[in-house]
Amino acid sequence: MKTKNEAQANNTKSLMEMPLVLMTGAQFLELNSMTGQGVEPPSKGNSATPLPKYVYGIKGIAQLLGCSEPTANRIKKSGILDEAISQYNRTIVVDAEKALELMKGKKGTNVE
Repeated sequence: MKTKNEAQANNTKSLMEMPLVLMTGAQFLELNSMTGQGVEPPSKGNSATPLPKYVYGIKGIAQLLGCSEPTANRIKKSGILDEAISQYNRTIVVDAEKALELMKGKKGTNVE
């Protein structure tokens, strides 16, 4: 009966002999971890980026809401986000958390 080390050595050898283009991603990462390359597979945990405190301008609103700039401009002009927006001349600062709360409360929006 083979020991765990012998089975792992055989698996490593078979992966070393396999052409790279025929490997699955999991096999490639397994080979890297076995040879000490230190490449970790991506975790399936919370990969979402943290929500910024403030976003700036129409581009920032568009990125926050996941829409185009013209749509973000229409949303801003509609007054839905007035409580979250501070504007001085052409400088727009939006409280991201407050804006998302306001959008969730508005009927017909699909913001998560």
